[in-house]
Amino acid sequence: MHIQFSLFGSVRLVLSLQAYKTVSDVAITKLAPTSPIRIGLALKFSVFYYEIFEQP
Repeated sequence: MHIQFSLFGSVRLVLSLQAYKTVSDVAITKLAPTSPIRIGLALKFSVFYYEIFEQP
């Protein structure tokens, strides 16, 4: 399935990806690997990649 984005959608996509990467970096350095917040973030980031970029 090929997804087409409008310019506004593309900007939101890039901003979302940047936000996930920034928060993931903070979580890796500040939270324990077993932290429920860190685990939840990793799960949501993986779902974002799977659904938006169609990448496992």
